[in-house]
Amino acid sequence: MTYATDRKNPPEKRPELYRPAQFPDITNVNVRGFYTLYGTYWRKNGMSKTWKRNKNRACVPVKFGIYAHGRIDENNFHNLFVRLDEVTTWEGKNSEQRSN
Repeated sequence: MTYATDRKNPPEKRPELYRPAQFPDITNVNVRGFYTLYGTYWRKNGMSKTWKRNKNRACVPVKFGIYAHGRIDENNFHNLFVRLDEVTTWEGKNSEQRSN
């Protein structure tokens, strides 16, 4: 389901499959990665870091391929997208577990 690049269905061509990334997505363990506008997939590569003194601050390391890596924080997540089927499938499973 998750590929290094999703060239057939990038967010610019298929906006119904994606939504813009929001601040809670940075620390959400269910979101495994982020897409750029052209379909490049950056996956999480470590533990999310949050600050106790400032709740509006968080960062997570990400990687693309073998050598490209970086960090997503509260300043640069606005340019990224989250694939809807990754988020909604987990929410559905989570709600079923709570009802049992």
